[in-house]
Amino acid sequence: MTETELRELTAGFVPWNQWVRPVAESKVALVATAGVYLKHGLQEPYDDGRPGGDPSFREFPVVVRYEDLAVAGPLPAPAREDLNLVFPLERLRAMAESRAIDAVAPFAYSFSGTITDPVPLLAGYGPSVAYRIRRMGADVALVCVAGGTGRLTAALVARLIELAGVPTVVLDGEADGLRGLGIPRGVAIRRPAAPGDAEGQQRLLRAALEAAWGLHEPGVVEL
Repeated sequence: MTETELRELTAGFVPWNQWVRPVAESKVALVATAGVYLKHGLQEPYDDGRPGGDPSFREFPVVVRYEDLAVAGPLPAPAREDLNLVFPLERLRAMAESRAIDAVAPFAYSFSGTITDPVPLLAGYGPSVAYRIRRMGADVALVCVAGGTGRLTAALVARLIELAGVPTVVLDGEADGLRGLGIPRGVAIRRPAAPGDAEGQQRLLRAALEAAWGLHEPGVVEL
């Protein structure tokens, strides 16, 4: 599916749930399109050879260690150095400890960012993650884009999560790439923190969440 086709599919309807609780009182769920999976044979890698891309997801306990994670497919160079730039679970845990947010949802999720056939994603895997996030009692789901190829997947997953009743924030580096994709809330961080800069990354995540919380209709905010 191309961005033009997605715009045609989503034209005129953007699912929307008002994010009620303030950021500091919110339980945040994490979803990424970085192709993350557990090493050591605990999870199968994504099937890069599947026609239309692998629509399946991987689930991770919030306490997972980053040394136990691997990535299928390409990532931007900074993210290869610091996975928190596209899968910021460690940063969210630190924000919960400092009370910048109330809590992190018990499980995080990752999809592949190379899905070109959205039908299996829309028919099964995406709604499954959406309702898991709802059952965990998340106040908001942070959906992180890993490079341009993951943008379409992130947009579709965010819409499904909103349809399940949970507000979402799609985090990307390009505002123009988010506009027109029918996402409820988007935040574009034009100057991301450097790899390894934990404080800078947490500061930007908090700013992104605060900016998204202030939206009262679908839109994209630039930081």
